[in-house]
Amino acid sequence: MEAKKLRPLVSVICLVYNHEKFIEKCLSSIYNQKTNFNFNVFILDDSSVDNSKQVVESFIKPSKKCEFIYIRHVKNIGMQANFLYGLKNANGKYIALLDGDDYWIDEYKLQKQITYLENNPKSAGCFHDVITVDENHEVISEKYFIPQRNKYNFIQNLKELKSSYATCSLVFRRKVLVNMPNWYKNIPCDFTTDILITQFGTLDYLPETMAAYRIHKGGVWQGSQKEKHFAEMAYRYLILLKSGQFKQQKSIILNEYLTAQRKLVAFQMKKSEKLKTIKKV
Repeated sequence: MEAKKLRPLVSVICLVYNHEKFIEKCLSSIYNQKTNFNFNVFILDDSSVDNSKQVVESFIKPSKKCEFIYIRHVKNIGMQANFLYGLKNANGKYIALLDGDDYWIDEYKLQKQITYLENNPKSAGCFHDVITVDENHEVISEKYFIPQRNKYNFIQNLKELKSSYATCSLVFRRKVLVNMPNWYKNIPCDFTTDILITQFGTLDYLPETMAAYRIHKGGVWQGSQKEKHFAEMAYRYLILLKSGQFKQQKSIILNEYLTAQRKLVAFQMKKSEKLKTIKKV
């Protein structure tokens, strides 16, 4: 069967930016998936300045079940715009996410998650645990996510989950993107995607480890990146408040917004005190 004739049950969105050292392992983990269905892969290169393009093009090969679609933007459009581009072009019944520096470690990962969702119509998406690895593929930790429950509804997602799992483990129903609201288009990310998902059903945790999430130096919990994280979380809750769509959950969202703001202010004050101490020395 020619790739263009594939009718995908799943669309995999793979965001790439300067991932020449990692992208081949990522794509291999997709190619090696064993499924009883067809799927396609949107490799979305945000105008990488390294050799990502050459690595991707040399890797792509014909497959009976998997179609690789490589798109390289002429200009860098940013991660959120690139992600939104992928969501708008995905045509499978389900969508799976995998960034170009992460990879799957279970060859039945897609099959397991699709089988679960097909058998659980009230679930809008599902995710699993991952190992964390460094830039040299060395394992940092065998566990990443600590579940509070196995199924998260909208409120539990807002108060507990907060996108604390690795997105390389997520598979969800594409129907959650129908009539995509404007507030989501302004800030498409893991957190707001979970908001959309849990409006259609539960987001479920599968107790298996099936992917590797890469942590780079200067990651989100270091230095100025930590400050940026708190600011982004506050902004995301503010977007939800201003949307006017979540009137029944307004008090919960407002509380989460204020909590994020307090964490941001506390971090900034602590940083300011450190700078004063350094200047005195």
